[in-house]
Amino acid sequence: MVILLKRFVTTLIGGGLAYFVWMVLLLLMVGLRGKGLDLVLWFLAPSILAAGFTVGLLLFYQLNKTSNQKFWRIYLWPLAG
Repeated sequence: MVILLKRFVTTLIGGGLAYFVWMVLLLLMVGLRGKGLDLVLWFLAPSILAAGFTVGLLLFYQLNKTSNQKFWRIYLWPLAG
């Protein structure tokens, strides 16, 4: 149960950091005149957030030395969600 909670927390930290970075970039781009870049960032949001969740899960696996998973193998699940 504790390991499941640790995995959940590290995944949320990874996703939260990715969301924070994405939101900062989006808010910075809104202030600029170019509307194209903020539109691209808006469409990239799901893949950036999925990458953050994946990095959080990989961090959990590295810290606990439980599995040697590849990024792309894990990335598909948060992206599908």
